[in-house]
Amino acid sequence: PRVQAIIIAFCFGGLLEALAGFGAPVAITGVMLMALGFSPLRAAVVVLLANTAPVAFGAVGTPIITAGNLTGIPYAEIGAVVGHQTPVLAFIVP
Repeated sequence: PRVQAIIIAFCFGGLLEALAGFGAPVAITGVMLMALGFSPLRAAVVVLLANTAPVAFGAVGTPIITAGNLTGIPYAEIGAVVGHQTPVLAFIVP
């Protein structure tokens, strides 16, 4: 069950966050975990916890552009810093 939860909630949920966002990953992956036998409460907790890192970077382009416009720092530099932080969070959360 733990491996299934990581694959569905974190990996597939991260993909859904990048593709759809706005709560869709939590709703879709939560139902998938319940279909696998997780209780509704446990599925909700696992999915919400797994979505903490992807949700912060789901719409990451908007804050990068805004930060670039406000500070004058090129978007590529800000994006590189964000790109270096994302794998660390992706490793720690699961």
